[in-house]
Amino acid sequence: MNKWEKAYIHKDTSLLAEVLHDKYLYAGNADGSRTTKEQVINELYSSDYQILKVVFEELDIQCFGSTAIVRGNELIYLLLASGDTLQVPLSFTDVYQKNNGMTRALATHSSPRQ
Repeated sequence: MNKWEKAYIHKDTSLLAEVLHDKYLYAGNADGSRTTKEQVINELYSSDYQILKVVFEELDIQCFGSTAIVRGNELIYLLLASGDTLQVPLSFTDVYQKNNGMTRALATHSSPRQ
């Protein structure tokens, strides 16, 4: 999760590619669509906003062999192209898998919270 945050803050698409499994899918878009690893990386590369920091709270991590489920809340601090700042509070569930000494995210679901 720390690598993921670092990749977003520094717009490091190579690091993000390392963190996300090739079969990664994100669910939580407002229109109900899912986003692939390639789409997530492209969005990071072409975004006109900057992620300043991500604060994780209330993490619950459960391991099942080489798979881990991480549930929690996050508060994403954004700097928009307009110069305005925005805070985005989300609840999320991530699924990670460790394979050959490397831990990668397989899936994320997130939803807005108040």
